[in-house]
Amino acid sequence: MLNYIAILGFAQTPPERNEAMAFKAGQELASLGFGIAAGNLFGTLKQAFNGAKQNRGITLAIIEQAQIFYGHQNCDILEIVPSIKMKHAMIADLCYGALVIGGGSGTLKVVQQFLARDKPVVAIENTSGVTNNELHQTTLSTKVKLYPDLNSAIHQDIKFWAQPCQDYG
Repeated sequence: MLNYIAILGFAQTPPERNEAMAFKAGQELASLGFGIAAGNLFGTLKQAFNGAKQNRGITLAIIEQAQIFYGHQNCDILEIVPSIKMKHAMIADLCYGALVIGGGSGTLKVVQQFLARDKPVVAIENTSGVTNNELHQTTLSTKVKLYPDLNSAIHQDIKFWAQPCQDYG
């Protein structure tokens, strides 16, 4: 079984910097043998999938029925669920941990799902949205590890998470 890392971030109009970072995250995590999971097929998350596919990574999207899902050519597994609440819970259940690159209120809800399950969450500081605001709140800042850049997050933390169990390369 493959261990998935959820990439969380902006689905709509992310900063270009975040898109580039998500692409690099997808590449790096796939090269470490992790699968990439997301709750959307747009913006930051689409770029993470594109990056993963550059290194023959496996990608999984869980989206709600109401979501339009065109352009999913870099999505290996597409799971459609009845509600956003179910999507958030399923992502947290199926993934080992999460990497946050920006994001809004939906991102924060998924982070809370991971924390409720005692699963690791790391975030890249100064990528806007929740990383600049809510994740700095006292209750969350003690549970979410904040890193100044992607390289630090991956090489000081994520690469030591559960080792992949199967090579899909």
